[in-house]
Parts: sequence; structure tokens; C-alpha cells
Amino acid sequence: MTVEAAQIGAVARGGTRAEAWWAFPAVPLLAAAIGFTWMLHGMLQRAYGMTGEAWDLAYDQQVIWNVSQGHGFYSSFARADFLGIHLELIFGALAAIEKLWPSPIVLLVFSSAGLAAAAPGAYLFFRAVLPADRAESPWLAVALSAPIPFWAAIQEAARDFFHPENMALAFALLAAWAGIRGHRVAMWVLCVLTLMCKEDQVYTVGVIAIVMSAYGAPDVKKHWRFILYLAGAWFLIGTGIVQQHTLSITGGSSALTPAIRSHRWLWRKRSSDPRRWQSWPRSSRRCSPCRCWRRVGCSWSSRRISPTCSAGIYRKTTSTITTSFFSCFRSWWRAASAPGSSWRCVPSSPHWRSSSSCRR
Repeated sequence: MTVEAAQIGAVARGGTRAEAWWAFPAVPLLAAAIGFTWMLHGMLQRAYGMTGEAWDLAYDQQVIWNVSQGHGFYSSFARADFLGIHLELIFGALAAIEKLWPSPIVLLVFSSAGLAAAAPGAYLFFRAVLPADRAESPWLAVALSAPIPFWAAIQEAARDFFHPENMALAFALLAAWAGIRGHRVAMWVLCVLTLMCKEDQVYTVGVIAIVMSAYGAPDVKKHWRFILYLAGAWFLIGTGIVQQHTLSITGGSSALTPAIRSHRWLWRKRSSDPRRWQSWPRSSRRCSPCRCWRRVGCSWSSRRISPTCSAGIYRKTTSTITTSFFSCFRSWWRAASAPGSSWRCVPSSPHWRSSSSCRR
């Protein structure tokens, strides 16, 4: 009788485990749903409250609307073809949707969905990487993936309304999962979608290639270099040829794309010319520390003019401006000690680094 009861208990426990397999993926899905609702609600409140940002929501919305109307990627903000600034081909898919619903809310929905989808994408990735024969693997995957929609970095991206790379994170995680599980077609499609979000996502796809070299399925692992070749070709052809050609039509043959300008530090040496410091005193006069404190006072005094604003907004404004004050003070101090500056700093004690008197 005891043996039969033990066998029945073992069968019942096995059936419970088999039926509860969905409990682990349900947690990141629930976290994604909560995060999506939370982020979209905040975006809609700001958009309907006439506090939407022109950079980059209105900027991208205009380009996508132009594409949906057959006017190409033209932007009146830059007065040029947008593809010469950023290679974001994903705008074509968003323009097809805005053909049916021409509204900036479409961008907010996709931005929130992309950020929230990072949770289930991360869960699938961790489940594919972690050992399947360990009972702790599902718990660890849930613990690592469920909080992602509530990370400070994710909320910071949601605060900026829309950027196409908000969708790239979920695409990249799903591409890595597909490569580890051996779904080659899905992996390549997701890698291309990741690259279409922005030209700097070549770094992300490069990391996927490195992951595939170690954890990829056998059919993917032996061809991991082709993923790296895809990322390199996308950067060289897209940024070096397509963007340069597009920008040369509207911006002149000597113009450089922002992607190339932002990466010039890779090959440009740091300037040691002392004349580069002579512009610091002029910039410090335009940005004196006293002006920053005046802005703090103005932000608090405007509370009487706009009583509908919450005190939290002014606290955030004060902290931001205070940070700007210290940044301006540092620039002013470096300008005062620069060669050829009209400011003179005279040490007032042996510990001149901590106390000094500056006079004009």
C-alpha cells in the first residue's frame, strides 16, 4: 500500500511539473505587459498634454509621414535626405503602418512595445544559454529577464519618446536565441531587422556573431563569421557609400555623415595645440556660474505663474540645473587656469588645490 501511494505521488508531481511549464515564461510576459502599459501611458499623457518633444519624435514622424506619402526620406529639420544623417531603413515598415493610421501614436506604440519586449526576448536568450538539465535555470532566467522593462536605462529610453533603436534590443535578443536554437532563417531576418533600426547597430550584430561562435547551434556556429561580415559590410557600404552619396547630393561632396564624424576619435590624435584652450575663457563668460543659479531661482519663482505643475518637476529641474552649474564651474575653472587666459589664479595657501583666490 505504501509503495502504491509513493508511485501515485510521483506521477502526480510529474504531471504538475508538466502542466506548470508555462509558469516561467508567463512571468516575463506579464512584466512586459505591465511595462508596455506603463511606458505607453506615460508617453500618451505627455503627447496629449502638448509636451511631446520635437527631437526625435516630431523629427522622425515627419520623415515617416513623408515616406508614407511618397516624398522619400526628406526632412525639413535638416533640409536634406534623412538617409544621409541616419541609415534607419525600418522607417519604411513604420511608414506602411502609418499609411493606414497616420499618427505619431504609432511610433509611441512601437517604442513601448520594443522596450517591453526585451523581457521575453531576454528570457528566451537566457533559457537557451543556461544548462537545460539544471532545475535552477528557469528560475535564474526569470530573475534576470523580468525586471528589464523597469531598469533605469529602459525608462530613460522611454522618457525620450521614440528612437528606432528601442526596437533593436528585442530583435537582437531574439536573433541570439534563434541562432543558439538553430533557427537560421529567423536569426538572419532578425539580424537584418536589427541593422535596419540604425547604422550603429553593427556593434550589436557583431556581438551576436561573437556569441554564435561560442554558443551557436552547429549549423550556425561554423558560419558565425558571415554574421560578422554582414555587420562590417553594412557599416562600410551603408555608412561609407550610401550615406556619403546621399549627403553629397544635398550637403556637398565634403560633408561627412554624423556616424563618421562621431567616430573620428578612432583615428584622430588628441590636439596638444595650446591655442585650443584660448576659446575656454570666451565660453566661460557666456556660461557663468551665477547665471545657472539665476535659472534655479526662475524655475522656482515660475511656480506662482504655473501652479498646475507639480513640485516634483521643479525638484528635477533644480537638480538638473545644479548639475549644469557644477559643469559650468568646472569649465570656468579650467578656462581660468588655461595658458594665455585673462584670469589669474593665485594660491592662497600651500594646499592650493583645495583653496585659491582668483582675481581678474
